[in-house]
Amino acid sequence: MKRIIYFVLAILVCGIYVGCSENEIDLYDQTPRINFYVNTHVRTLVDTDYVKKEPYAIDSFTVRIQGDLLKENRDFCVKVTPNRDYQNSIDVLLESKYTYTELDTVCQVFYYKINRPKVESGRNVYGCYLEFDLDNPLHQFDKGLVEKNQEVLTYIIHSGFISGYQNRYG
Repeated sequence: MKRIIYFVLAILVCGIYVGCSENEIDLYDQTPRINFYVNTHVRTLVDTDYVKKEPYAIDSFTVRIQGDLLKENRDFCVKVTPNRDYQNSIDVLLESKYTYTELDTVCQVFYYKINRPKVESGRNVYGCYLEFDLDNPLHQFDKGLVEKNQEVLTYIIHSGFISGYQNRYG
């Protein structure tokens, strides 16, 4: 019976040793890192978006802090990269840097502008990636989760959507 208990304890100790190797612990330290809250953002631009005189539409993205809460404001940078899944790219106007100021929470919303594309008949889809610019010297966060480092932006231009809806139902 003693041999069985010692054998089980030896297996348990080996499992703990293998599960907590030094290399693994380094990957999960609590330094503040930044991630996008969602992986995909879809917005439909309809007729009412084009009635306004302003050529830009305002949109937003949400970031989430990974690790310890911040003790002071930190800056981060975002850039636009092309998405080969879309034939058309959208013109996104970003700030040179964004500042995370909500120190008592892990999520914050930030805003950017898109240049509304020209309306063409039918349904047109535009897209790109929004990702953290880790190479920018103004970026003050460590790299977060790989799967949350970029957000897919998709904009659907649907002309006649509102007028078709009103003719059908009202």
